[in-house]
Amino acid sequence: MRTTWVISSILWLLLSQAAGAIPIPDRYDGADAWPVVKKIAQHYQDDLLLIVHPFPLPYHHNAFFACRALHIINNLNSTLTYPLLELFFENQNSFSTSQTLEEAPSSVIERIIELTVDNFKELVFSDFESQFTAGFSDSRMDLITRISFKFGCSRVVVGTPYFFVNVHLESNETLDTTLSLHFRIIIVATA
Repeated sequence: MRTTWVISSILWLLLSQAAGAIPIPDRYDGADAWPVVKKIAQHYQDDLLLIVHPFPLPYHHNAFFACRALHIINNLNSTLTYPLLELFFENQNSFSTSQTLEEAPSSVIERIIELTVDNFKELVFSDFESQFTAGFSDSRMDLITRISFKFGCSRVVVGTPYFFVNVHLESNETLDTTLSLHFRIIIVATA
């Protein structure tokens, strides 16, 4: 119980110190939390390792396609993973279940491919579109996306975003040495 309180307190301190004037919404989703997370990452730079694990909730079936796209692009060009995540956040409403209810899953995937290629065409190699498209037929990418969901479940994640904060000390530090603590924040988010 005390560990949970300490972790929650550290997260609130990080959020309050780094967030500044960014309002914290009553109801989070990944897109709402992302500006705060980025500000924390920028503030703590070298003292923070930020890891984002996509968690495609089963009742957001398009989140599975977005998660799969993140794994595909990470495999092809890892420098575009976070920009693609941000692009999904910017276009999240157009991929909501209510917006795509009448669309076939293959049509949603085609729109994800088009959105990605159109936004990154100057940053990628010549056959990027064909390789990115092929990633949606790659059973390894499907498996990795399923594992993303299972990873969140194994950590008892029931919604997103969900924050895990680990504080680890260098070998010669103690808990009293707070000036040089290094934080690792793992965020489980849905696109």
